[in-house]
Amino acid sequence: MSIVRGVVLSVALCAGCAPTPPPPESPLVRPPHGAAIGELLEGSTPQLFAPGLLSTGLGEFGRPSFAPDGEEVFFFVADGPQSVILRAWREDDAWRGPEVAPFSGRYPDEWPIHAPGGEKLYFRSRRPLRGEGALSPGFHTFVTKRTSEGWSTPRHVPALDRCALSAFGPDGSAWCHGRLDAEARAGRIYVMDWDGEHFSPPRPAPGALDGPGQEAWPSISADGSRMLLELDGFPALSRRTEHGEWSAPEPLRERYEFAVRDLFHGFLPDGQVVFCGWRFHKRDDREHQLSWPEILDYQSGPQNLRRDFYVMSAAPLLAPLPAEDTP
Repeated sequence: MSIVRGVVLSVALCAGCAPTPPPPESPLVRPPHGAAIGELLEGSTPQLFAPGLLSTGLGEFGRPSFAPDGEEVFFFVADGPQSVILRAWREDDAWRGPEVAPFSGRYPDEWPIHAPGGEKLYFRSRRPLRGEGALSPGFHTFVTKRTSEGWSTPRHVPALDRCALSAFGPDGSAWCHGRLDAEARAGRIYVMDWDGEHFSPPRPAPGALDGPGQEAWPSISADGSRMLLELDGFPALSRRTEHGEWSAPEPLRERYEFAVRDLFHGFLPDGQVVFCGWRFHKRDDREHQLSWPEILDYQSGPQNLRRDFYVMSAAPLLAPLPAEDTP
């Protein structure tokens, strides 16, 4: 019997059958509502950040970079060797996107970062350093500029290849991490000053940041007074002193509902904290048998263990440490 005849016969035999009852109401497959862009949170519980727009289920990495006016945001997703920069934007009082950034999608691109003012966007890429050609063996730093016709063709910036660019300070200085000097005991934070035209060679961040631990991925607050970073793979906070130096990092994982693999903590323009995390959306109802569409829905949504963005209030992280009792 052919497949077509088999289908026709099955339909004929069941012509008088009662319709198949719909499955019981599905348990919550997609994660609960997260925090919208610009929504100010309280407490120490992180919320899924802009599900469907920034947290897509495709494997977000790093942290999103917002334009100073808050009307446009760039971020990237990474799946194996391929990484792509995406863009979302605000139009008619609603957020649109995401879509592939006009300068991305051909080569592995990652870590988009706005410079102060928002007219330049820096990112890392394995694209050819000049024109066409084979993939570069490693990642290099490129910049694209906003023009009246859109974003310009990216240009290589050799001065920023010396260490991994992570953030810009409000004065235009570039912040990165690496191990560039022989006396560094582990990875450390560096800063490259901006004179309006060129970046200076990287120098160690002044102060007490050069400890025995591995320091990486700094993010500077809008007023330049605080730095979020990773210390041995965990979130930490450093404060800028009145003398312009940075304090020893304070571990943060005890200050909020921390989960293993919460990474790349950074400041948003509204002062809140964003990070990338692997958090699993657990089902509460095990009595219901999932259907194939529900499984697809789950696998294609956020909190499917492919990494998402999370946002939380900065208050629990920035509160002064309690004074130690002295005998």
